[in-house]
Amino acid sequence: MENLYEILQVSKNASKEVIEKSYKTLAKKYHPDIAKNKEKAEEIMKKINNAYDILSDDEKRKEYDQKLEERDNSNYSNQQTNNYDNVNYNNMQKNYYN
Repeated sequence: MENLYEILQVSKNASKEVIEKSYKTLAKKYHPDIAKNKEKAEEIMKKINNAYDILSDDEKRKEYDQKLEERDNSNYSNQQTNNYDNVNYNNMQKNYYN
């Protein structure tokens, strides 16, 4: 899942006004009629439009934030578990007792 806040280049705490301003700035910059690479611009604009559609709607944003938080918590939990997988207990015991 891409981070919609990163797509619009705003913080997670951004107000609706900041989100709208960033959306308009990015839409001008990547509009397919202006951009040199029309196909790339269309791809970027789809992402920008989707991000704005979700983050500018209170209910959609709340649901997105919950999913984002769940994902982040899951990633953190996986990282913590994976850190223990890489521990060499034999070396720890050697270093501790010597």
